[in-house]
Amino acid sequence: METNTVPFNTVSLSAVPLASNARVCSEEEQTERLARLRSEIGGKAASLQQLADWQMPVPDFHCISVSDFKQVLQYNDLQVLIDWMEAPQPELPLELAKISDALLQCRIPEAIIQRVQHFIAHHPDLRFAVRSSGTLEDGSNASFAGLYQTVLNVTGIEPILEAMRQCWIAFFAPRVLAYINQRNIRQPMGLALVIQCLVPSEKSGVIFTIDPVKGEDKAILIEACFGLGEALVSGQVNPDQYRYHWFDDCETERHIAEKTCACIPIAQAPYTQMQTLDPAKAKAEVLSTDEVAQLAKIALELQCRSGFPVDIEWGMYQGQIYILQNRPITELGFAGIEGEWTTADFRDGGVSSSVCTPYMASLYQYVMQSSMTKYLKDLGLNGGNKQDTWLQSFYSRPYWNLSAAKSYLSQIIDYNERAFDEGLGIPPQYEGQGVVSKLTPKSLFLGLRALWVIKRNCKQKLRDCPQFAAQQKQNLNALAAMNFDTMPAETLYAFCTQFLNEDYYRSESTYFDFIYDNSNLNSLFKDSVSKLDFDDSSFAGLLTGLSGVSHLAQIEGLWQIRDQIDAAPELRDYWTQNSPAQICQHYTQGQRDKALDAFENYLQLYGHHARKELDLSVPRYREEPDYVIGQLQ
Repeated sequence: METNTVPFNTVSLSAVPLASNARVCSEEEQTERLARLRSEIGGKAASLQQLADWQMPVPDFHCISVSDFKQVLQYNDLQVLIDWMEAPQPELPLELAKISDALLQCRIPEAIIQRVQHFIAHHPDLRFAVRSSGTLEDGSNASFAGLYQTVLNVTGIEPILEAMRQCWIAFFAPRVLAYINQRNIRQPMGLALVIQCLVPSEKSGVIFTIDPVKGEDKAILIEACFGLGEALVSGQVNPDQYRYHWFDDCETERHIAEKTCACIPIAQAPYTQMQTLDPAKAKAEVLSTDEVAQLAKIALELQCRSGFPVDIEWGMYQGQIYILQNRPITELGFAGIEGEWTTADFRDGGVSSSVCTPYMASLYQYVMQSSMTKYLKDLGLNGGNKQDTWLQSFYSRPYWNLSAAKSYLSQIIDYNERAFDEGLGIPPQYEGQGVVSKLTPKSLFLGLRALWVIKRNCKQKLRDCPQFAAQQKQNLNALAAMNFDTMPAETLYAFCTQFLNEDYYRSESTYFDFIYDNSNLNSLFKDSVSKLDFDDSSFAGLLTGLSGVSHLAQIEGLWQIRDQIDAAPELRDYWTQNSPAQICQHYTQGQRDKALDAFENYLQLYGHHARKELDLSVPRYREEPDYVIGQLQ
């Protein structure tokens, strides 16, 4: 091909109205726009448009929309196919042979043809790929991977129109029908097409931003081959594999495969062919160290922008990297993660209810590493000189080391793995009771010692708690009175360092100690109850009958304000007819009628809480009173 460059980021979507890029869209607007694009131009084309919006190196493309396809079907008296697309049935409305003949000979409206001619006229020296883009393709529930048609390396209006017809026929192919029946897909579906400048790739491949087999979330897996990527995605060639650890910013592994062939473009139909590589090139590495680093950098940016792990198709021509597709990874293995890790007891506090920042994860690791080590040592379960890692982040959420905890607790008499897992709300992944400790002099001694330490700790905490709670309230009031906006940067930094190392650590490590003891006491109490004539399924109901639980006080406080508002029609009207922003504005301007005085008292007592309770980076209720107003509403 006589060309030195492939144009990109000049996307041609003349048939589809697009939102202006003159301002930065909110996350909700972006999600809504992407959903609208998917319904009109399919998953693949919507992804390409998003990549172009992100200024990624995407080869120029033009879309034949779902509406265009329906127009073609109507133009050729094939309304029955449109009806089937609106409500897919187990069987096609016409025999496949009749559908194929009709679409092979179908007339395409002149307006559509003119748009295609206009697009290819802008790239007279290039060849094109014609790709299918289904509206349900690369979705969360169905991928349609490899089911639709792609025609590579075509040029000229007639070959492109012929490729479009081939893609439309493949939409009704037996493999597609079998897939939608297997998945019981009955929602409306459609097909758009992408006509894209073909990158005559000298190197190509796929990138997984998380190793899909090992499950290592800091390992980017890159697969690469010579020539076009069709050989790799169709399974005709064994690719090189490169692993890049993005956190440490270094390549960690490369496996150079023997690549016997490469897919290359040719001028005649079928426009591509497999070419045997000479032995030296077959065993050569596809990517240099610098190229691996470049691809990893792009992949990491795409994962950050997408907000989830992605599978990326790429090509490289004359040193320029092009992104051809970006879609979510829908299945992951965990073969590379040793041991058992869990988010149990983290989810309710918020640090594992969604993505956890590295800042919060590091604080949690700092506290848990020291507090758990000390707690086990106090129980007499120091495990020799073994140094366990008690907390790690996987997939941007903190998990604690369940297998290490079990290895220590199994030394104690009366340990039952199933009871331990179920007590934490962890579904057992084994048959029977799992590991059950045996009665030995050592297990008996360790068990009695642990029981004595737990009871001693609890008595000590009950004595110390009132004074500790009073001191914490004083600390909170002192914090609320501080003006950090006027504090010099050096003073603020020194204060934060002291606060995290002393005040925060003391508070959070005390909380962790409570959790450790409470988990053990809960198990002991459950064991005692199970020996009575008591239905185990009612155990949760027994605990929920407890009153005066301190961490539920803030919810009870909201309920009391709710009762006050609900009892007076004028208050109820005010709180239901004004938005949270309006009520918040009245409150911040000093208004205290309409139950806003009760709201003020509530913030005085509970304003240090937050929607993600344990995450310091999340605003407190005092900082976003409109959120609490929304809860009341």
